[in-house]
Amino acid sequence: MYGHTVGDEVLRQVAREIKAVVEPSDLLLARYGGEEFVAIGRISTAEAVQLGEAVRQRIEHHQFVYQGHTVKNITISGGIAHLGEHDALSPSDLLEKADQALYWGAKEMGRNRIAMYQGEYDQRLFVDSLTGLHTTHYLRRKLRTLCEQENHFPISFLLVDIRGMRRINERYGFEIGNQVLVDASYVLKRTMRTDDVICRCLDDEFLVVVKGLSDCEIELVEVRIAEAFAVHTFPAIGLTVTCDITVIQMQSREEEAHIFERIDGSREHYEQSS
Repeated sequence: MYGHTVGDEVLRQVAREIKAVVEPSDLLLARYGGEEFVAIGRISTAEAVQLGEAVRQRIEHHQFVYQGHTVKNITISGGIAHLGEHDALSPSDLLEKADQALYWGAKEMGRNRIAMYQGEYDQRLFVDSLTGLHTTHYLRRKLRTLCEQENHFPISFLLVDIRGMRRINERYGFEIGNQVLVDASYVLKRTMRTDDVICRCLDDEFLVVVKGLSDCEIELVEVRIAEAFAVHTFPAIGLTVTCDITVIQMQSREEEAHIFERIDGSREHYEQSS
């Protein structure tokens, strides 16, 4: 509406107003993304809420004026998480919990709010609402734990792509297509072991994570999944559905940082080849 130059000045003024509130409490303030800021310090949750509210009100009542432009309706939303009280596993986990509070507790509840992390936000972020399977957000957190034990390696990621979902959606409609995906999730849950991680990955793909198996054993798992789909008649369409399976392996903890890039790369390669 006003251009990038004015937008940059709004960010400068927001930063200045936040600093005025948090720096006296010895918090470290940093820019965290395009229009996000993060403040970190050794304070209680009650103090964090008090400071967050002070920042929110200060921004809400601040007059943003720059080169003759008066920029109106500038407000902020904030999320708070505490390392100890919210059982954060690591610094990145702490930031993730604060981000969940920001999204689910503040933005989704109407914006211009400060929200504290709650355990129910994990449920929303980590469980796929359609199939009840885990999401890749959950897998990113779970992977840290899996990598802590050497006997879990190699960790194998089986990307299971349901063939013909576009045609199913076009022929029967998305409601029937969603029923097929739900049924596919049941097939995977019946086929895999209870300690294997099964995630919904994008619209018509699933990601199965299996730890500590050899290449030969993984090949058997691939066959078992393919056969399970081949013999199952999906009630919503009265037909069987086949799948493509791509295997990506992680041999050591050092590969964790780039494993999801490799998974995305495998998907892109498959899409181009098909």
